[in-house]
Amino acid sequence: MRVFTDYAILRAVDQVFPLADRQGSSSKAPLVSVVMPAFNVEQYIAEAIESILSQSFSDFELIIVNDGSQDGTQHMIETYAMQDKRIIVLSLQKNAGVAHARNLGIIQARGTFVAMMDADDISLPERLEAQVRFLQSQPKVGVVGGAILVLNERMVPVAERRYWIDDATIRKHLFLFMPFCFGSIMIRRNVLVRSGMFDTVYQVAEDYDLYFRLGRTMQFANLPQVVYWYRTRSHSLTHERRRDMEIATINIRKKYFKEYDASLLDRIYNVLHFLSIFCIPSKWKYKLFFTIRQKLS
Repeated sequence: MRVFTDYAILRAVDQVFPLADRQGSSSKAPLVSVVMPAFNVEQYIAEAIESILSQSFSDFELIIVNDGSQDGTQHMIETYAMQDKRIIVLSLQKNAGVAHARNLGIIQARGTFVAMMDADDISLPERLEAQVRFLQSQPKVGVVGGAILVLNERMVPVAERRYWIDDATIRKHLFLFMPFCFGSIMIRRNVLVRSGMFDTVYQVAEDYDLYFRLGRTMQFANLPQVVYWYRTRSHSLTHERRRDMEIATINIRKKYFKEYDASLLDRIYNVLHFLSIFCIPSKWKYKLFFTIRQKLS
């Protein structure tokens, strides 16, 4: 287990884990590196870890970054790490934020492909195998996600969410909707590093910014089948900082309008989205947004 104490180390993470040292290690590099940041998720992380360890595809390493948790998360992680040598534990003494934590895991990663995973969700058993097979057969695709099942805190299904599956359709809607469920995606590591990984300026919606940068050089795709169970929690970061996330999303779209040749509709939608922050309650807007997306799918 590696323990990091401050943000300066995170900012110098390339020097902490030089690429040459990782590739020159005596053990054979796995094909897939699963990166899982964790913060105060002792109630859920066991299910998340077990969903990875029980994958039909076994050539992976699971890099868990404990982002300064103050509950029993670290103990849970260490318990599993002692039982499975594929688990690598990185621990931060202070909470640095999910973007920092993910970057730390990515720098440590040795795999050709990097699979993202949230510590309170569940990957279905065939997820990694299906995504590896897809990326190996589609060299122009840099990132692939999949459909998800949305669950409440009691693990009761509340919705099934499907995403556009081909690059052209995903790009058509890129300024309107999130193109992926982030925890479900797998990315080519060389593309991810070349794109700059996560911009830590964004404490929320950092994945949306990354998608635009990934799309500069590679194509997007989603698998049509459900590969991931997404758990909604009343005290999750997404729930508590929804307004901050919306504002960040709006600003990120504006940042890439010119580069991606955003249409007039895209620009009008962004203005309406901004106005909706002040006049439509979040709980109503989420239902409306989900209904519109389902109609367009």
